[in-house]
Amino acid sequence: MNADKATRAVDEAFGALRTGIEPAVAAPPSVERIAGRARRRRAVRVGLAGVAVLAVLAGGYAATGSRVAGPPPDLPPGASATPPKVDGDRTQAAKIPAGFLPREREAQGAIDDFDYNRDCFGEPVMRRSAQRFVGAQADQTVITENLYVYAEENTARSVMTGLRQRLRACSGFPDAAVLQPQASPAWGDEAATITLAKPADGAGEHTGARVRYDVVRAGPAIFEIMGYPEIAQIDQDAQGVAGRLCYYDAVCVPAVGRPVALPKLTNGGEAWAAVLAVFRPGEPEGLPGESIAAAAELGYRAALVPGGCDDGAAVPLGLTDSGSRYTVVYFASRADAQALLDALPHLPGTVVKVRTYCL
Repeated sequence: MNADKATRAVDEAFGALRTGIEPAVAAPPSVERIAGRARRRRAVRVGLAGVAVLAVLAGGYAATGSRVAGPPPDLPPGASATPPKVDGDRTQAAKIPAGFLPREREAQGAIDDFDYNRDCFGEPVMRRSAQRFVGAQADQTVITENLYVYAEENTARSVMTGLRQRLRACSGFPDAAVLQPQASPAWGDEAATITLAKPADGAGEHTGARVRYDVVRAGPAIFEIMGYPEIAQIDQDAQGVAGRLCYYDAVCVPAVGRPVALPKLTNGGEAWAAVLAVFRPGEPEGLPGESIAAAAELGYRAALVPGGCDDGAAVPLGLTDSGSRYTVVYFASRADAQALLDALPHLPGTVVKVRTYCL
């Protein structure tokens, strides 16, 4: 075989090999081919999105596991067509809200998770304490208030039974002389009171003064108040606290004739929000427990909500920071929401139409 024939034979063999390999190993696509594929993929996604929107409009909100929902027929003022993205949720913190205790704003300070007598008060799931001083320095009354909330009402009942059996000991003055025997006034679901003579102590202050000690149970919560020298305000606070403890009671409902709040919220659901008070970062520290307690006294459970959880609330409430919060009760109509605010004229309330999220 001469050189020319050998060269042609190699070329033919290589050509046959290349013909067999090319269908299986594709060359890298050109820039034009990549752009074409991208356009086709975008077209497919747009088509699928259109199908999803039709499904939402035709059958409500699809159970996709996300917070995405189609725009309602009538968006609340300031609302967006897509739900807000916020950090946090509506889960109530395992703390009694600041300001919830009677006259807490007048207290020298309030604390959670304080040391307490477990033999008397068992194992509450949350607790809060505050102390205040009433009157002139020379004859000041010292009042201490403690609130204990239990996981179940039966637990609170059991604790109350034990308190009745050893009320004097649980007051902190187990050997004090009894000036007014134990009584059971009709406060809350049940109550017990006693008046003692304050024993002498190292400081020698108020020795022999009348010590008033009251405990009141309402649902799964027990309120304890003690003060000396005794003044009428101690019993007044004990008697009046039961209404606000409705906040922790499973059967807390408004009185007959008052509008009923929405029993359940949904992601993307519309509601009329009766906003009781707004708390913005940088402003003087607010006490959300005050407005929560005021609503509870009327039979409503207000929620403390992060500022971005209600679409449509930011503009009318003037919320410009994600750290804002507000206390709110939700209703099915504007009239019902306004009725609650009318019943609480001392609060700076506002009615806003919203779509609820963070649920």
